[in-house]
Formats: sequence, structure tokens, C-alpha cells
Amino acid sequence: MAPHDLIEVKNLTVSYEEAKLPVLDGLNLSLSKGETTLLLGPSGSGKSTLMYSLNGLYPEELDGKLTGERFYRERPYEAFNPGELSRRIGVVFQDPESQFCMLTVEDEVAFGLENLDTPPDVIAAKVDWALELVGLSDVKEATITALSGGMKQKLALACILAMDPELIILDEPTSLLDPHSRQAFVETVISLQQEKGFGLLIIEHNLDEWLAYVDRCLLMNRNGKLFYDGSLAQGFREHYETIQREGIWVPRLFRTAYQLMERGIIDDRKEFPMELEAISPHITHGFFTKKVSYSSGIPHLSLENVTYKHIIHPLTSTIHKGEWVAIVGANGAGKTTLSLLLAGLKAPSGGTVTLNGNRLKEYRSESLWQEVGYVFQNPEHQFVVDTVFEEVAFGLRLQDLPETEVKERTETMLEHYGLAAHKDRHPYTLSQGQKRRLSIATMMVENQGLLVLDEPTFGQDEHSAQEIITLLQQRQQEGATLVMVTHDMELVDQHADRVLVMENGTLAFDGSPEELWKKGKRWLAHHQLQQPFRVRLEQAQKKGAAAIESARA
Repeated sequence: MAPHDLIEVKNLTVSYEEAKLPVLDGLNLSLSKGETTLLLGPSGSGKSTLMYSLNGLYPEELDGKLTGERFYRERPYEAFNPGELSRRIGVVFQDPESQFCMLTVEDEVAFGLENLDTPPDVIAAKVDWALELVGLSDVKEATITALSGGMKQKLALACILAMDPELIILDEPTSLLDPHSRQAFVETVISLQQEKGFGLLIIEHNLDEWLAYVDRCLLMNRNGKLFYDGSLAQGFREHYETIQREGIWVPRLFRTAYQLMERGIIDDRKEFPMELEAISPHITHGFFTKKVSYSSGIPHLSLENVTYKHIIHPLTSTIHKGEWVAIVGANGAGKTTLSLLLAGLKAPSGGTVTLNGNRLKEYRSESLWQEVGYVFQNPEHQFVVDTVFEEVAFGLRLQDLPETEVKERTETMLEHYGLAAHKDRHPYTLSQGQKRRLSIATMMVENQGLLVLDEPTFGQDEHSAQEIITLLQQRQQEGATLVMVTHDMELVDQHADRVLVMENGTLAFDGSPEELWKKGKRWLAHHQLQQPFRVRLEQAQKKGAAAIESARA
């Protein structure tokens, strides 16, 4: 073990009781203080299991078996008292709610410090410091349940930062953050790392913001094996086809560079370029595929002067049949609340929501759910039975369909979403990505005409996300109307017909994606948004062409 290493793992193998094969298989790796390491792998490859093993939660909380050796600063993990390693190795979980145990924001940050016997005056100062770092000072006294999903992720980070660990593990830390907050989050973490010197292990699908800061990349396959350990650009260059086959997300910059290399436009012997300017001169007209609209122009769902408590202020808009509408905006802007109003899961305080010309409040529950499907931001909020199979079959059985049809449609949907092998498991035992796929499968199986989805691709590897999007496209082509809450500007750019931008419970913009991108960087930044890769690349190309023209003049 090198003197600068914090953690060394030798031949780590982890198996769960119900699984036939190990989820981690013979891993060997080390992590150092001050180093930024990116851990990539498809859903179900064992990334979260590795995280639990590294911070000492496993094997104590493991329903299974862990073998191999683990060392922290050359001491075996077994030499530490229970909970001791968790103070030195901080984790921000993919589902931040799972690590909260207090009622208010400030009490949650203070909780860990109190367990370390920190003096009260020091606790108060550290709480203020940590909350200011993540931009939550103004909700210090708020209850945690009142926070948006993105704000909860920021709170989880504040709790860890306050305890001053030597290694921080971030599990999908930016997945619920708006684009502007995502960039600010990354810059904050890196700035703190440079100041404090802690190590960083990042498990992430949103790679673009991290590219400039990563020292090292670990690549895992779906069999729980480590197949690469080295620089990020070299790893993607040498293993691009394997990465695609495994379903690991490829940064837009790398994907475009690879396409240019395949066409012989740029040198395929070099590593992937790390700047837009390196590839922008090679982009030709028609390089990006334009989307097709299926909107009928016929009103499907209308809101007229709709309000909800202090969250949504008078809001009027109409969504048309066959339209794909994206709801975007800053964390806490009211996006999820609006989606719940659209689906009839919340009743407006004022105004009217109309579905197919009828007031939503006049629908009986069973009639409404035959028309509208909803996917929650937290998948567990919609699970009602004890197995994956029965969860998907539940809605079909309420329709009194023949059991043979229920079984056939359920098995088809489980196969589509990569859940067939898990059909007998309890939904709560699935990984976060698998829970998301299950929540979408339970809705898609019923063929409603209006689908409302809150962060549909959250926590998915690239294969799973693309499968979800393909099935949604198919439903749209068949006439369904889609409404999605998302922070993914690439998803908006490629698939949305219209975009609703929320700001403090009001509608700040209602128009096409192209109209939105033309608003400019300053306007977008004010609403915590950013232009998608395609638009930024095209602008870099125009800027480069203008510079060349100026030099010639």
C-alpha cells in the first residue's frame, strides 16, 4: 500500500443471498487523498455495493457475504469500531432521503456533529458554513419534507462536509439538480477538495461537468468486474465499444469525437479531445438529426388561472394531444407540484384543470387513472405490492382482464425494462435505477393517453434510459400526450415539442426548445438552465469561423 493511499481493496467479492452470481467479483483498487476518481458502470454493476463496502456499512448491513481484504490507512477494516469509518468516509447517497433522520435542515446538519461530541458553539458555526456552501442558508429552519429533491441532495452534501471527512463518495450527486446548480455543485466540491485535500469518488451518469477535474477513471461491467483503471480520455478511447455495449453513459463531447473519428474526419490515433473548440470546426450541416413532432393541435389538458397554496400562482396553459411537453426550471420552482396538479394527484386551490373538455375534479378515481398515468420522482411512493411482477400486474388486474392477458402483458413489460430476472423480488430491494424502471413499467403497461413523468431517466445507465425514451416515443407516435419534468437539457432538445419554464410558481416561458435556446445564456442562467451540447457546439463553430474570417481580413 503506497503511503499516500487512503483505501486499498484486494480481491473484494460481494454476494447477496437471493442472487446466483456475485455483484462484485474480485475487485482490486486503491483510492488516495486529494485524488478525484470517477466510477462508471451500467445499472446493476455493483457501484453502490462497492460504495457500501468502502465506507464500512457492509458487511454489517449486508444480507449476503463479503470476502477479500479492505484497508484504511494500512489498517484492516475489521480493526475499526462500528461507525468509525463512516466518520472518515462520507457518503452522499443517490436517494438523499434515505440518510436523513431529523425534522429540520439545521438539525440534520448538526446531528452528525453532535455524534462526534463537537462543542455546541462549533456546531452552530459549522452548520452555517456548510449550508452557505451549498446554497441552503435561506432554508436553515425549514422542515426537510418541504424541500425539493435537488435541495435534499444539497442538504446531504452539507451534512457530510460539516464532518470534515478524508474521503467523500458521491452517488449520483447531481441527478436531481437543475443544470446551473449542477455546475455550481461540481465547482463547489472541487474548490473544497483543493482547500481541504479530501479524496473524491464520484459515481455519476452526468459526466460533462466533471470532465475537466477527473484525475482517474474506474470502469466496471455488468458482471461486477473492474475492466479499466486509468485516465478518463484514454479509457473511453481504448474501450469505447465495450463502454457502449455495457450501457455506460458517454459524454456528448466524446460521442461526437468518436463519430468524427469513425468518418475519418479527425485523427483516430489520438485521445478524445476535451474542449468543444477542438471538434467544432469539423461539424457539418445535418450532423444532428431533427426531431419529428406528433402534436395534433387538439387540446388535451388545459389549466386556467390555476393556483396551489403558496407554491403555484395563477397559471394558464394548454397541452395538446400527441405533444411532448417538458417542464423545466430551478430546484424549488414548482415543477413537481405542477405535474401533480396536471395528473389530478393534487387539487388546485383555485382555477380549473380540464381533461378532454371535462373538469378534472369531476372524474372518478378509477376513470381518471384509465386516462392519466404518473411516475413519481421517488419510485417508492407508488409501490403497493410485494413483488416486481405483481407491481406491474396490479393495474391490469383492476381492469378485470383475463389472467392470461395480465401475465403476457406483464412479462413483456418486464422484459422491455430489463426486470424479468427480478420479477420475484420485493420492489424495495431493487437498485435505485431498477426502481425507476419498475415505476415506469407499472404506468406504461396500462396504455393511458396522457403520461406525466417526473425525471423519467433519473439514475439510469445509457441502455436503460434509451429504452425508456424509445418506448415513450412509440407511445407518442400512437397518439399519447407526454409531460415530463426534467433537468436534462439534452432530453429537452432532442424530444420535446414545447417547454414550460417555471420560476417561483409562475410560467416564465412557454414555447419551443429552439425559441428557448435563443433566449441567451444570461436569461437561461437566471432560470438555472443551460444550452444543450448541440447548441453550444454550433455556437463554438460560428465563433471559430468568425475568428478565422477576422484574421483573414
